[in-house]
Amino acid sequence: MMLTLFFDHREPLLIDWLLQGITVNADHTGETLECFSNEVNSVRTTREKLQQFRWEILPHSPYSPDLSPCDYHVLGARIKALKGERFTVDADVQEAVT
Repeated sequence: MMLTLFFDHREPLLIDWLLQGITVNADHTGETLECFSNEVNSVRTTREKLQQFRWEILPHSPYSPDLSPCDYHVLGARIKALKGERFTVDADVQEAVT
């Protein structure tokens, strides 16, 4: 099983699971990017609505450019909770992480 994770500075935007036996090809990549595009558009729509309401959007605190957000807090507590766990079925991994 392979996981592709698209995220912004705070949280995952899209988690795509590639199950065993499925090949990464143009069709699969296109579908994944389409899903990601929909998520990005959803975030943009939210920002536009906040601007329409004239609500202040507070900036996030700066972070070190040499560290990936995955290095801290994107999956944080989930990864800690899974430490030492063993899974025999791919679906159990997917269920435990999402």
